[in-house]
Amino acid sequence: MWWIALSAALAQEPACTTAYGQTVCGYSCTAAYGEVKCAATPSGSCQASYGKVTCWDPPRSDRYQRTDDRRDRGRWRDRWRDRDRRTDDWQQVQRPSSEVCRAEVLRRGWSPSYMSNCDGAEQSCAMSLLERGWSPSYLSNCQNVQPDCAGQLLQKGWGPSYLSSCQSVEPRCARAVLDRGWGPSYLSNCQYVEPNCAEMVLAQGWGPSHLSQCRR
Repeated sequence: MWWIALSAALAQEPACTTAYGQTVCGYSCTAAYGEVKCAATPSGSCQASYGKVTCWDPPRSDRYQRTDDRRDRGRWRDRWRDRDRRTDDWQQVQRPSSEVCRAEVLRRGWSPSYMSNCDGAEQSCAMSLLERGWSPSYLSNCQNVQPDCAGQLLQKGWGPSYLSSCQSVEPRCARAVLDRGWGPSYLSNCQYVEPNCAEMVLAQGWGPSHLSQCRR
């Protein structure tokens, strides 16, 4: 019954999730592909698919259930309004992910002048780069990169100068290319490809140059 579902939703409390060097608060939080996202309301949901995390919340008008009893309707509406206000408060205290990077720069003893290099950088890439001892001057290489690709590239020992190869790539394709020992110069073949097609081509032993046949 609808009032049971509504009561269950109202009982939910917002929570904070920390991953990939960032902390996000809300409901139904999901961490994947180098990012963390939360729904804004208890009725919302988040799902990870195709290299990104997408969250959905019902329209504000749909959050209020109509009843025949005007008094009950007002009570539920007030409860939802209070819940929305609390959600807004949670979201206001979230720290921008660049602040985590800035704090890491200072923690590692670098000059505060490097803190601005965190702005615009993909944060999971930035944290991976700093954790491996690279100078913050390389953080600009983390701009507009696909986070999973960048993390794997750094993990395999490639320097930050190769991170630009991870821009606009399909993450599953990029992982398959790197796992098979191909260098980052071949990652451009993974741009805008259909992932299942790309994985099948590589699994059959064909080289990355054939991935152009999988372009969307």
